[in-house]
Amino acid sequence: LFMDKEKAEELWLSRLTALRQERLMGSPVS
Repeated sequence: LFMDKEKAEELWLSRLTALRQERLMGSPVS
């Protein structure tokens, strides 16, 4: 299930930013 470290970090970062943006927008997090 392991990918390239770079790719995994990229995915993790994008997910983090998405969560942060959602929080900033004030939309409910499911």
